[in-house]
Amino acid sequence: MLCMKCHQRPATVQVHDPSGAADVVCLCLGCAAAVYGRDLVTGAADRLLEELQATESDSAAAAPPGRCAGCGLTGRELQRRGKLGCAGCYDAFAAYFEDLVPRLHGASQHCGGRVGEASAAARQRIEIESLRLELEQAVAEEAFERAAQVRDALRRLENLSQPAARREGQDDGPSAHP
Repeated sequence: MLCMKCHQRPATVQVHDPSGAADVVCLCLGCAAAVYGRDLVTGAADRLLEELQATESDSAAAAPPGRCAGCGLTGRELQRRGKLGCAGCYDAFAAYFEDLVPRLHGASQHCGGRVGEASAAARQRIEIESLRLELEQAVAEEAFERAAQVRDALRRLENLSQPAARREGQDDGPSAHP
């Protein structure tokens, strides 16, 4: 992706609006430094490195105490491997994570977007696309009875997905509006 300001160099910096009101702005390093100041661009990397170094030195000094009752993982093993052994480890090392997660992520609760269930409209679009592919396949296989059934189902679904006002406008035709 090219820089949204100069349109010449690759965009390597993404600026997010914390309120979520504006879209992400993608800039090259030069334009980001010109717009937001060099300290913002270089300072962010420096702050990240400092935080990682502080986290490494802190965690090297104090391994999480205890042992998981489910899998037997010790705090020292957790620190060395960097991976939990089972679901019970979350409870066994909860105090350790309560301190570690805010330092690494800036907060202990997720505050960004999340992937949820697809909306009804999205599911309907997926179903329509699936029926179109099935129709093409039925025609290619010369299974015309099945193709007719799929076509009818596709038409019903497409009619449901059209906004009501649009359907009414199509039904009335141009003569209904003088």
